[in-house]
Amino acid sequence: MNENTSPVSEKMKKDILELAEKHKENTDKFIRVIEKIIVPTEYQKKDLFLSVGNMLYLSSSSYIRMASASWEHALKYLENKDGIERAKILT
Repeated sequence: MNENTSPVSEKMKKDILELAEKHKENTDKFIRVIEKIIVPTEYQKKDLFLSVGNMLYLSSSSYIRMASASWEHALKYLENKDGIERAKILT
């Protein structure tokens, strides 16, 4: 997903990085906080968590665990028929 289609705004990126720093020892808490962001559909939640994972991965090596947790959480929103999407995330 390129930055032009990312569901994460610049302000949200800043907020997410602050949350990642605050909760870097507790990925479950981080995911719960991000989960509360109002996004209307599960497909959009999938995109949100994929984008969050990508952003964290690219921003700092200290957020690798958070990025991985975000990508793993995105898998939750994929239906079984989305094998191609699931494969993209896992590779």
